Amino acid sequence: MSNSENTFGCYDSLIREELQFIKDNTTEISYLKGETIFKQGAFAPHVLLINSGLARVYLQTGINKQISFSLAKQGDYIAFSSIF
Repeated sequence: MSNSENTFGCYDSLIREELQFIKDNTTEISYLKGETIFKQGAFAPHVLLINSGLARVYLQTGINKQISFSLAKQGDYIAFSSIF
């Protein structure tokens, strides 16, 4: 894991073994501006943490029609369908 274990408070209460487990099972991916991270309605196989930057979250309301829902920022988790 990069700086996220030191940057985000959600890791503060974890013990060394738990931090190591997260580090061993983490993949860091960079996206370009405008690139789709995942699509509405698709199952996300992983929990995603915004390590830096912003991600626009929107709802698809029809063909080529979108409603902006929110902005995900550094420290925000998105794509929680993987844990349900």
